Amino acid sequence: MNILRIVMTIIALLLAGAHFGRAGDTILKYLFVALPLLLLIRKKWSDMILAVSISITVPVWIHTTLGIIAVRKATEIPWLRMAIILGGVALFSLITAFLTFRHIYRSRGSGEE
Repeated sequence: MNILRIVMTIIALLLAGAHFGRAGDTILKYLFVALPLLLLIRKKWSDMILAVSISITVPVWIHTTLGIIAVRKATEIPWLRMAIILGGVALFSLITAFLTFRHIYRSRGSGEE
């Protein structure tokens, strides 16, 4: 389960980095692309930074999805497939954040710090 959480974390952060890069936000792009390096630090604070960072992306994905839906509806371009894909990315990020927070909660009694 730990390997799955790590892979999901890397994917979620790189997707966010790609999103911010496409949006033209260079600082956030590089920040989210570099965040997976925190997985090399096996401390609770690094896991917390990762969990919060991934959690922050969920409303960003939802906001982006709703904005694109509005534009596509206004221009009468099909929007359902895009909404399903970006909704899936938002759900993926939410599940990844949940798994990371659960990992932090479960490891708090093991003396990791």
